[in-house]
Amino acid sequence: MLSKEALTQILGITDSIQLNPKKMAEKLTVTFYPSNKAVLNENITSFARNLERVLKELGVTVVPYAEAKNLIPLSKILSRFIRIMMSNFLYIVEKLLLKDTGRIYIHGAVLKNLVRRNRIKTGISIIALGEGVQNDLPMDHTASFTKSQVVSIVEKPAHIQSTTSFHEHFDTAMSLFAHHMSNIILAVDDTTWTLYNFNASHPTYKRHVGVEEFKRELLESLISKLAAPMQPQRLADFKFLRTRFDAATEPYASLTADMLKSGVVLEKLGLYPAGKKIDDLPFRNNFYRWIGKIHLDNRNGMSYGFLAWQLPTKLSELHSVDLLESKYREEIVDKDYFYDNSNNLNIVIYLPEFGTFFMKVPEVTVLSQRSGCDKTNFTPEKDLLKMGIHNGKMFMEAPKGARVASDYKPSFDTKVILAHAAGNAIVASILAHINPDAAFARQVKDTGVALSHWHGYLRPEDIPTGWYVHGFNNPHVACSTPHSALFAIDGKMKSFLRSLEPNAPDFLGDVHIEPQHGTNINFTSLSHFADFLEAHPRNATVGNIHLSQY
Repeated sequence: MLSKEALTQILGITDSIQLNPKKMAEKLTVTFYPSNKAVLNENITSFARNLERVLKELGVTVVPYAEAKNLIPLSKILSRFIRIMMSNFLYIVEKLLLKDTGRIYIHGAVLKNLVRRNRIKTGISIIALGEGVQNDLPMDHTASFTKSQVVSIVEKPAHIQSTTSFHEHFDTAMSLFAHHMSNIILAVDDTTWTLYNFNASHPTYKRHVGVEEFKRELLESLISKLAAPMQPQRLADFKFLRTRFDAATEPYASLTADMLKSGVVLEKLGLYPAGKKIDDLPFRNNFYRWIGKIHLDNRNGMSYGFLAWQLPTKLSELHSVDLLESKYREEIVDKDYFYDNSNNLNIVIYLPEFGTFFMKVPEVTVLSQRSGCDKTNFTPEKDLLKMGIHNGKMFMEAPKGARVASDYKPSFDTKVILAHAAGNAIVASILAHINPDAAFARQVKDTGVALSHWHGYLRPEDIPTGWYVHGFNNPHVACSTPHSALFAIDGKMKSFLRSLEPNAPDFLGDVHIEPQHGTNINFTSLSHFADFLEAHPRNATVGNIHLSQY
């Protein structure tokens, strides 16, 4: 319905994004980290040999470890040294002032690491085998702590079985990430391999399958996660408004009350697992703990899922594309977006049976929660935030009385939240033009839309009529990536087109499946969503139980 170029403009995505896993593979470069083969078992070594061979067949560039390294500038070493010294200074000051901001003290032993200039080039992913040695892990040799992903192939823990619960997988994965200082864990035994990453998922595949099946599994899981690494939004990515909103006034008070009311039910259903604090993870030293915080944009931890409310939105009018030349003094563009004389982003939309139109992309705002808070039992005065996007630029506003400190960060899923909000506004604007009485258009305009995400799936047969499902065939990208945001808005647009087909149900919302991650859903309210789940108890689970049914 809209090109990838138009969608990236709507969401303010500036990076070149590849959504095809085969094309992703061709752009990847990996190296295998030298390991002590004497301490590796056959499960690990045989899997690694097969993995290397098939990666090459998929077009991944595999370079020898010696060729993966180069000398980094002395200025970068100095910059890291200054950052560590400044962090240590602030740690001491805060301790003297009896303040606890979760800052970490880095001991002098890491200075040996800092002076290494021969490091793995930025952008090369590293695959390591088995148990590494402290101070000599791949992360100790990278030029960038955030732009080089580390994959560790390890023996699958003995307690992990086919019947292991989501929560036990989750706890195991987080411990493995911290211990091995890895972004992705491939846990292998003699018959299976399981992929862990920060999506809190655990896809498990059979070993000793045909080459083509192994290629498919790598493309949908490992390749896509290496090509689309986790990218949490930073405060610097937003225009931070000087104004403050009053959470005690409308519409915020009603929406906050709805969040809190739904939280009671969702907590009982167990859809939002307790988050993890950095300090509780088994890092081997404080230097590694510090790197872990850098990966999370200096967050103290992370929680899973979100609850949010898209605020009532001013819809845009649709205009005949014939007005483009006369109104904006330009020929009809050969692409489906343009900026008008006031620098507002417009999109060109072709609707079967209705014609071709253009419209200004509406500004959207969302009432959400800060990253890391207890999603189902939050404190409005410190955990709420309002964010939005207009002409591809994100903005944020804090509530009155909130202390914008180091732990006041937007959700990992910020781009996905805003993608759904922007998509809702575009769909509602089109619906209002086609049918002014359309229920979804009135909802977006008058009351807003409840947005939620959890790490599980609905049974397909329980999804209510009018909610269109999309995304189940997408590659498994990591949370917080621009890829996941593009899949969200593109899937919504295409789902809406399906609703315009003869005899199709009216569009009332969508269910966005993120394979091996979770579900995003738009609903009339969060309380209604919680009631819906409570009425369908077999839906109320975390994990991949229902994913294979799509």
